[in-house]
Amino acid sequence: MPTTTTTAPSHPPPTANPSRRLQKPHAATQLLSRTLHPTHTYLHLRLLTPLTTIPSPTAPDIDPLTIRTHLTSALRHAHGLAGTAIALDVLKVKGEEVWVRCPAEEGRSVVVGLGGWEGSEGKMKVGWRVVGWDGWAGRRGRGDGRGLFL
Repeated sequence: MPTTTTTAPSHPPPTANPSRRLQKPHAATQLLSRTLHPTHTYLHLRLLTPLTTIPSPTAPDIDPLTIRTHLTSALRHAHGLAGTAIALDVLKVKGEEVWVRCPAEEGRSVVVGLGGWEGSEGKMKVGWRVVGWDGWAGRRGRGDGRGLFL
């Protein structure tokens, strides 16, 4: 009697290396991309008035409402309505000096907008001086930042 052998349909064995598109990025790759591309730009600003030509360490702090008003006015003047949508975080205030943070992709626009602005406070002219700016809070700023957060 003849014997018949049947074999089960063969399936390719599972691969040890699934498609690269489905793999999560390696932890070192994530660290490298976050390290090389900061998410924020940090700015050190000084509010200039005719009375504050020389920074005074004993000057009273500028109130937050005045800071926000001057920052928004400068960005609106430079970039229109889109400038008012730039997210700025006021991190520190010391006398006439202010430290702010903005998204990294908006950093240069903010520097241009604030550095070229002249406004008024009553009859007095005011403006921002960008003392320093950088993508890292602890590193020295561009210009004469002298240690951005010292």
